[in-house]
Amino acid sequence: MNLLLLVLLAGYLYGAWRFMKGANRFYQSDKALPLALAWPVLLLVSPDFRRNFNRALKP
Repeated sequence: MNLLLLVLLAGYLYGAWRFMKGANRFYQSDKALPLALAWPVLLLVSPDFRRNFNRALKP
């Protein structure tokens, strides 16, 4: 159980870190942190965010 939570937390933080690295190309710097913290929910509900998220992950 604890291992599963650790893996989920690591995946969440890795996704936020990867998004923050490329988010400045699509979002203002003051908006990037709140978006990075909410990325799992936004991926599910926003097609525009999903497109920009995928773009931000590319080098």
